[in-house]
Amino acid sequence: RGTARARFLRSLDMDRFAFAALPELLLLCIGLEGLGLGASRLGKEARDRVAELIDLRGPGPVPPRDLCRSLMLLRTCGRLTAENPWVFPLLRATANAVDRLQRGEKAILRIVLREVSAELGCGQRAMAPGSPEAAICALARHQWFYRRSRANVSWVRERHRGGLK
Repeated sequence: RGTARARFLRSLDMDRFAFAALPELLLLCIGLEGLGLGASRLGKEARDRVAELIDLRGPGPVPPRDLCRSLMLLRTCGRLTAENPWVFPLLRATANAVDRLQRGEKAILRIVLREVSAELGCGQRAMAPGSPEAAICALARHQWFYRRSRANVSWVRERHRGGLK
């Protein structure tokens, strides 16, 4: 018995999402917020699980494909904004995984980074040093997702070209 909202929340338990990947958990968070259930127990557990996965406190590193899919999900849902609490941690995690990204994933991430940095006004206004905004601007300024992976760069070849001194 009870309201439809209470029955819905009782029918869903985080155990049902134990094997859900990061994009699916992020979509759950977005859906619960949209239904006004973000403050519920399920909403809190889902946010905590997403934070665990992004901060690499979970059972293992999140595959770069899931990080990329998560950012594209936010973009598709119109939630790819600097105010969204998931954008910076996801961009940070993908930047740290740049050597494991596929060519297509890097292309998508260049678009995402360009949109977020444009929204922040990178290059047009000063950012507080060490802030997430400054980090995003630094990634955009250095064209981070244009980098070749370290496995594809020969230090011997670079040394002979004068790249390394």
